[in-house]
Amino acid sequence: MIDPILVRIGPLAIHWYGLLIVGGAMAAAYVASIEARRRGENPDIVWDMLIWVIFCGIIGARIFGKDKADKMDGDQEENSKEDQDTESQADADNKGDADNKGEQV
Repeated sequence: MIDPILVRIGPLAIHWYGLLIVGGAMAAAYVASIEARRRGENPDIVWDMLIWVIFCGIIGARIFGKDKADKMDGDQEENSKEDQDTESQADADNKGDADNKGEQV
């Protein structure tokens, strides 16, 4: 199995997924700068925007990820309560059935 950490420099660990994300962002900026040049625009604007786009993307991913995780936690708690209610109802039904059998005998 491949180690998820590409390189460790003291307390700093560079993960493979981080390298792939940075590589993808750089490739996208390169392609966008070629497209800007083709359209007659200044390609340096693409590279200037890259830092802001990455920063906003990270912030947005953290917000969305936290929101999604909170929603999933809420769903799990809700499902757990429903399961407990169902089990309690089933226990009550089984006890009632046992009481009815006792009365019939």
